[in-house]
Parts: sequence; structure tokens; C-alpha cells
Amino acid sequence: MVPLIGSIFAASNSIASLIAPATASDSLSSTIGISLFLLFWVAALVISVLIAVFAVFIAIAAFALFVGLIIFQFVRGGGPGKNENVMVPPNPTNAPLVRLSRDQARVTQRTRRHGDHIQFVPFEDNEWYQGRVSAVGKSARVFCNKVNKAEHADKILETVRAQHAANIIGICRVYGFMRDNQHQFIFKETPTRALQTVLQIKLFKFPWETRLQMTRDVATTMAQAHAQGLTHGNLCDTTILVFNDHAKIDDFGLNPEPGIQDYYAHDIEQFGRIFWRVMHRRSLPYDPADLMIPPPEGCPPELYTAVMACIGNPNERPNFEGVCKLLGCPTRHPDPLATAGGAPFMQPPAGTMPPAPAEAQTAFPPETQPYVQQAPMPMPPMPASNYDNSYPGHTEGGAGPNWDNMYGT
Repeated sequence: MVPLIGSIFAASNSIASLIAPATASDSLSSTIGISLFLLFWVAALVISVLIAVFAVFIAIAAFALFVGLIIFQFVRGGGPGKNENVMVPPNPTNAPLVRLSRDQARVTQRTRRHGDHIQFVPFEDNEWYQGRVSAVGKSARVFCNKVNKAEHADKILETVRAQHAANIIGICRVYGFMRDNQHQFIFKETPTRALQTVLQIKLFKFPWETRLQMTRDVATTMAQAHAQGLTHGNLCDTTILVFNDHAKIDDFGLNPEPGIQDYYAHDIEQFGRIFWRVMHRRSLPYDPADLMIPPPEGCPPELYTAVMACIGNPNERPNFEGVCKLLGCPTRHPDPLATAGGAPFMQPPAGTMPPAPAEAQTAFPPETQPYVQQAPMPMPPMPASNYDNSYPGHTEGGAGPNWDNMYGT
């Protein structure tokens, strides 16, 4: 840009110098020369301003694209593919919950800058992390809790086992767990995004057919769960997860709200409150009376009727079978294993995991290697992979579980 402006200035000076001597005696010609000189200067200034504005526009567009890609990756996560069938049995062979070894799963430990070094941040209790289960080639959400509160850790594992054993389509899949003498990690499938993200970020398209489908998904899943005696206790926008255009439920019994007297009735009310938010795409009002408002434009009548029935008179609220009838959906998800005439799962290659004795899938192996905090590491280098800084201090736990005919990819 600088050479271009310099060339324009030089050209204007040359023209002015050629015109001025030839017309020195003629005032009119002199005025024309000065006007041309000023015209070239003004043109140079305008061109330079336009170039600067264009450069700023390109920089802003590039920055917006960069931020957009980061946001997309954050809300998209490592969830299912766009055309992947997500409504499948989470435990098709009714296998016990497996204990994973370091070779089968990893947890990504967070880092922080400390001067010129990068330090690993200790794992926190009741916190979510990212990880990967290499046995099925899947990224995973990893729930961490500390084993120094042994009773708490055991209770969490018990609720996870119950969710896994239910094998209900519409409940999030549990890949397995790792445990040492300090931490316990629960590995679960990764969604497209949390329902909370869709409700908070209005940029996401949320058509009525998708909202109705998700409402039906959750109602059918809860109807089947209640029929099996499995209650949730905390249905909300963080425990209902989005998988493409469907919704699945996670964390059954993990963090129930205190003071619940009737878990079945509580689940019905929470269902109505969360899908009131889905229906209106706004926060819940402080006054419960403000919930009783007309449906928004375009809302399917069955969605409005079902939601209002769940937040209406407590003595007249339906159970989830009644909610399914109001929504026009079944009380059980159709099993793709039966409707497709075969298992839709892709199994890990034979021999990927060594077979394990039955007790290795349920019993805790001896704890032999305590957790050791990583020492500070100089900068650079940084890990080549997101999983290179995975949790290094857990127990190997003996032979790994038999993954054949257990989970699909």
C-alpha cells in the first residue's frame, strides 16, 4: 500500500511540474495545474483509506471465523456423526459394568501456566473431564470423584451400575470405570451438546418438530425407566443431552435434589418444568402462576397439553405412561435389534482386548499404584495429542474386560 501511495504522489508532482512552467504566464493554466495536483493527492488519500478499511474488514472476518470454529467445536464436542443412529440399546448384551485399564481408556488432565512452565491441575471431586475409550474408538465424558470419600464414591458407582443395567434406549451409554486409591472415573458417551447449550444460545435453530421429538424421547425413556423402578431425581437441562435431533438422559440418581418425598411425582414435575423451557425457550418465571400462559406461535398442541398437565394441579398430574399418550408416542422405544433384523453395532476387531475372568468385570482389583502429581514441565514442548497428558497414576487392574459383543462403535 505504501509503494502505491508513493507512486501516486510522484505522478502528481511530475504532472504539476510539467504543467506549471509551460503555463507560468497564464493564471488559468496555473490554476488547472494546482487543481490536478490536489486531485491526485485526494485520490491517493481516498485509495489509502479504502485499502485500510478493507484490511480491517478482512481481519475482523478472519477473527470471527476463528472464534466461530472454536465455539462450534466447544458446543459440538466429539459427539455422534450427523447420520449416526443414536437411539440404540446402551448395553445390548446386558453385560456387567466393566473396569477399564490404562490401555483401554484415558482421562485428559487439565493444565495451567505457572511462570515458564505448564503444570497439571489435580483432579477435582464431582467434576467432568474429557477422555477417550480406545477399546471402542470413542471420545468420552468422564465424571471424577475422589475415593477418600469411599461411601460417596461407592454410592455413585452403584447408581451408575443401575443406569447401565437398565439398558433402556434413550439413556446415555456407560463405557466403564477406572478406580485407584484416590480417584474414580466414570466413562460415558459424548453427546452432540447439552440441552442447556441449546436453551442458552439462541443462535441454534430449534424447530418445533425437533422439540416435539426430544420431548417424546424423554417421556418414553422415563416411562420405561419408571416401569423398571428406576427414578432420576434431577431432570434438568444438564442431565438431558442432545444427540443430533434426539434427546437422551444421563445421571440417574447421581445428584437428586434434597427433600424429595416421591421421586416418581418429582420426575413428572421436573419433566414439565424443563420442557416448559424448551417450549417457550426462556427461563422459568419466579412466580409459578406465570407458568400458566398460552402456547407460543407454532407450538404443537400435544406438546403444550403434555407440558401443562405435568406442571398443573399436583393431584391431577399423569404418570409417564399418561404423558406418552398425550404426546402420541409409545411407552417403550422400538428396539433396532428387532426391527432391523440384526445388531446394528460395529464390534471392535477380534483380539483387540484380552479376555478377562468374570470377577475382573465387577470386583475392585488390589490398589498397587498411588496417584502421583506430575512435576512441572518446561515450555515447550506441549503434548502432541489431547490425550498425551492423560491420567498416569491409576492401577492397571489385572486383565482387561472382554469387549467382544459388548459395545458398538
